[in-house]
Amino acid sequence: MRSDLRAPVLGLEPTVDAIASHRRRARQWIQWLSDHCWLITALASAIVAAVGFRGGDFAAQDYRVWIFRTHGFLVWDVNWYGGHSDLGYSVLFPAVGAVLGTVPATAVACVISTILWGRLVGREGAAAVVSRLWFSLLIVGDLIIGRAPFACSVAAALGAILAVRADRRLLALLAALTASLFSPLGAFFLLLVAAAWLPSLGWRRTLPLGGAVIGVAVAGILGDGGWFPFPWTAFVGQLVIVAVGLAITPREWRTMRRALVFYGIACVPLFLLPNPVGGNMARFASIVVGPLAAYVLLRSGRVKLLAALIVPLVAFQLQPVVGAVTAAAGDLSRKPQYYAGMLRYLEQHQQPPSRVEIPFTLNHWEATYVAEKVPLARGWERQIDLALNAELYHPLTAAEYLTWLRANAIRYVALSDAPLDAGGKAEGALLRHPPPYLKQVYADPHWRIWQVIGATPLAEGVGTISALAANGFTVESPRVGVTLVRLRWSPYWHVDSGTGCFVRTPDGWTDVIQLQPGQLKVSLRLAESQECTANQVREVGMNPAILDQSGP
Repeated sequence: MRSDLRAPVLGLEPTVDAIASHRRRARQWIQWLSDHCWLITALASAIVAAVGFRGGDFAAQDYRVWIFRTHGFLVWDVNWYGGHSDLGYSVLFPAVGAVLGTVPATAVACVISTILWGRLVGREGAAAVVSRLWFSLLIVGDLIIGRAPFACSVAAALGAILAVRADRRLLALLAALTASLFSPLGAFFLLLVAAAWLPSLGWRRTLPLGGAVIGVAVAGILGDGGWFPFPWTAFVGQLVIVAVGLAITPREWRTMRRALVFYGIACVPLFLLPNPVGGNMARFASIVVGPLAAYVLLRSGRVKLLAALIVPLVAFQLQPVVGAVTAAAGDLSRKPQYYAGMLRYLEQHQQPPSRVEIPFTLNHWEATYVAEKVPLARGWERQIDLALNAELYHPLTAAEYLTWLRANAIRYVALSDAPLDAGGKAEGALLRHPPPYLKQVYADPHWRIWQVIGATPLAEGVGTISALAANGFTVESPRVGVTLVRLRWSPYWHVDSGTGCFVRTPDGWTDVIQLQPGQLKVSLRLAESQECTANQVREVGMNPAILDQSGP
């Protein structure tokens, strides 16, 4: 009787053993995947690249890489905004992107970040495994969006943190410096980490992270400044992250708790005061908040709480990715052939050289496809655009628009049929019924181009501009005198041939003073400014007092 009862139970034993075996194999597979999580990032990056998807931020990166390939290292570029600094956004990425390509460079940075994150959280236990796998997938968001310099900065910043933890001070210093020169935003986060670590590790071990100050200083001194919006919803979101982070982080994890407090404190002035960082503060949180929460909660066995937080955490991290994908879906302006006809017209009408205004499209590809051929009145850097062109973000009257067009020496306005960014909608609305001072000169299925009647020329005075490129210009003058060139003043203007010097005008343009008639070729060189002296100003019959009125 007993043997009969036992038989069915024994019959189940292989099934139980099989389930246990499957579980062991699954755990081994997950552990292997965690140990090689960089493969997930690499595969996801390869899929993004193969599909050919490129978020709108790549437009700016492609242009900067083109500048480096075409002109080498530039400190100032006149094809955007009438002149802007190339160093304020990223010092290193244009060179790296020129060698590897923008997409491969970003993908490599994401893979490196995954490897370094894995070393940061370790490999043993569910906390490390989940954190690694989570990070390996979500870091690809930087590639989808096109945040190339920031992705490189994150990789270098993680390297700096690991070097500090291993007490390799020189390596930490070099990594922190590299992170800061890829993106001042990465430098900002490293300095927050240094402040959080200081009470625990002491200043000798944390001091190397101070190398990040270099990138911040470069951006502050050589950059264009400007300001970036920090919507109140994003600000509140960051404070919620800080509050929840403090609630779930054990009290004995003092460094992480300090980092959260410092992060929250830093958000306040960035929200209240105009500054170039603004809402970009949320970038780092959008990468690490999920993996960090998983690590903290699983280390303390709070699986149910993590399960409750997974949806809002993933939603927060995916929000910018979904925004980039939605914006790019079906947008024909991402393709270079979209610009073929309008570029032919503009290139054929560049004598004398002239500036074109294109109301911001949603994905901003005009900032590279058009700017590589003809100078734009704008470009694709929100901080500069808000500082110089704030009026374009509000409803415009025809008179206000004409004032802006003339003040910026714009000869052509080109409107596409692509969706418009917030910085282009006011112009788009006005151009549905073009004012009488705009004469249509070109149209195709995607574009309309108007010439501004009575447009302000790029040059006025004794000379004319005969050539214009991203890295300089040429003035032709039959006599000694002054030519007002409506390119933004740069302390790096340098005379390559001819005899002359430069004065900043009160409204920020450049007076070129030719001391001999003929051709004056001007380029940009770091630390080789040729500002006019009082004697040179007198030679052309001008009052040296203009040197005191020219502005900072």
